[in-house]
Amino acid sequence: MPAVSVIIPVYNVEPYLRECLDSVVNQTLRDLEIICVNDGSTDGSPAILEEYAAKDSRIKIVNKVNGGLNSARNAGLDRVTGEYFAFVDSDDWLDVTTYEKAYARAKKSNADMTQFNFSYVGFPDVRDIPIPDVDEVSVQADKIHLLFNNCFVCCCNLWKTEFVKKNHLRFHEDLFLYGDDIPFTFKTAILANKMAVLPKRMYFYRYRPNSNTNNKTSKRLLDSWRSFTLLFEDIRDSELSDESRILLYKTKWGVLSFIYNNRIDKSFHSKMRKRIGQNVTNEERQFMMANRRAFDDSLFSFFVNCSGSFKVRCKYYKGCIFDNIVKRLIPYSPWLQRTVEIVDMQRTQIEDLQNQIKEKNSRNDNIAD
Repeated sequence: MPAVSVIIPVYNVEPYLRECLDSVVNQTLRDLEIICVNDGSTDGSPAILEEYAAKDSRIKIVNKVNGGLNSARNAGLDRVTGEYFAFVDSDDWLDVTTYEKAYARAKKSNADMTQFNFSYVGFPDVRDIPIPDVDEVSVQADKIHLLFNNCFVCCCNLWKTEFVKKNHLRFHEDLFLYGDDIPFTFKTAILANKMAVLPKRMYFYRYRPNSNTNNKTSKRLLDSWRSFTLLFEDIRDSELSDESRILLYKTKWGVLSFIYNNRIDKSFHSKMRKRIGQNVTNEERQFMMANRRAFDDSLFSFFVNCSGSFKVRCKYYKGCIFDNIVKRLIPYSPWLQRTVEIVDMQRTQIEDLQNQIKEKNSRNDNIAD
């Protein structure tokens, strides 16, 4: 059994493929299985794969009809035999010590998931994400917090094969979007017994201005909300704390806001807001409003503008008026201060009464049973 299986989906990346393959075959950890999935390439990529496979017996080539990145990832997963596995996008590359260090860290912690950091290469006006000062986490909210603050792309992780196969974890093959790996990465983090962390920049993520992901009129960007819709469907049966759910919504609205403000053409803004709003559930609206204080003002404002609910907007702007005007006047007006105290007292009394009614109904239900 190889120590690590490396899955490389390949589709029309001839100019970049050699640099990617060189960074994998030259890893200081030699005990690798290298699974290259040719996803129906029509350029010179298949010939390059054959050339490298002829020189290195660790390379296995899987040829398939084009089905998209997630389809290729799943095809690679089906053929994994290593103790651990990882993904590399075929236009990116790695530090040659990546898998030696990540494998040692995973074995030491017996972690189901081991994360390392990455650097952007060629991205305009984008800074590297800070490296976390942590060794490992096992608390659910801490794992989600780590992904939220560090890196949630699948290529920056090493997974224990047994854990992923036992939980039947797969990529959504109908996702052809920015963030198409988000459901897989977050669900594995939620289910993992432990996440280990290698606080080093080991993966180099290449910016390609003309790629589908970076095309400002791309449908991949316009419909990026679908990644989060599928994520919440996938984890519907998982027990999530309020803290964990807040972090997931921070991730969702932070990513969508970033795409809206920085990646997509302004002519598509209205259409993007509409599509997002049509797919916000009442459950999400209620949770966001109930936990409004946990969200950054600009992020929450973006949520309100996209939510498509007149009631939510009115409630939000009423709160803004209270926070920005009424609260500032309270210290200068004894009458206003007394009024607010009365309202707060009445609200507390109403909440107490509602709780009493719930308890009474619950007792009646138990007696009836």
